[in-house]
Amino acid sequence: MQCTSQMKQLALAMHNYESANGCFPAGVLYSETLEGAPIQNVWSDCGAEKRTCRGWTGAITWEAPILPYLESVALFEQIDFSCAAYVEREVGTGEPAVGSARSGSERNKEASKSAPTAFHCPSAEKSDVPLGEYKDYAAAGGTCGRVYANKSNTWNLGDYSHTYPSRVKTRNAILSQNSWNAFSDIKDGASNTFLLLEATGVVEMEESYSAGGAPATYFFNPFLWNNEWDAGFVMCCPDYANYMPNAFTPYPWEQSRVARSGHAGGVNAAMGDGSVRFVADTINGDAYCSTYTKSGGETFSLD
Repeated sequence: MQCTSQMKQLALAMHNYESANGCFPAGVLYSETLEGAPIQNVWSDCGAEKRTCRGWTGAITWEAPILPYLESVALFEQIDFSCAAYVEREVGTGEPAVGSARSGSERNKEASKSAPTAFHCPSAEKSDVPLGEYKDYAAAGGTCGRVYANKSNTWNLGDYSHTYPSRVKTRNAILSQNSWNAFSDIKDGASNTFLLLEATGVVEMEESYSAGGAPATYFFNPFLWNNEWDAGFVMCCPDYANYMPNAFTPYPWEQSRVARSGHAGGVNAAMGDGSVRFVADTINGDAYCSTYTKSGGETFSLD
């Protein structure tokens, strides 16, 4: 299966990055805590031409650091890591984003529309969205949950937090945000821990989030771009039914975090050791969530 080969190629690029840098790349590069990181994305002193300088919108995702290990050095060198990424359309709706606060930096426009073929699954759905604008694979971002404290929603990122929509994201995965993990940090074993999963960039849904529920196409996984809907990550949360492979969630921002594919019955996943496994839609929820964590100490199996 060509999709399996694509994922093995991406996993190998991750391994080569780890060998060269002593750690895996971060799943996404947020601006708050990057001092001394192997690749920095610090957006201080951003002018109008570098729009969207907030830490949670326009952050550059995991595929950028591994480009040199995918024979895409020229594309890597085209990226301005001092600026936000760029997106041509709104994540979720697919409506044009140019000129809006979410379009990001024009300096990264061409790079953000140039995804190499290694980031596309041949079985994934296609649409009128150009292939260069999105990818079909996502970083395993870890587990999350929901908290409500003093009627204020808190997004807890580990050692800092934002008052933002009601979700908690932890740094318990190999490719969590701003986490540069080495193989030695994967206490549960690399063969037992997700590295990447399928997350098709465009999705034709039989149900939609619009009034009437008519079928619609959604845009969830832009190349290089991460925003508050977590584009570029997939994860597992305690309300398993909404986060199982190929699930249809109640909200579009949750749908962007669900592993999904064009394959019947499940999704492909690249494990930390570079192997690729097929994860069935019917997998046990505890086993599925436990495989996202690098050092949770769980004993569940995907088999």
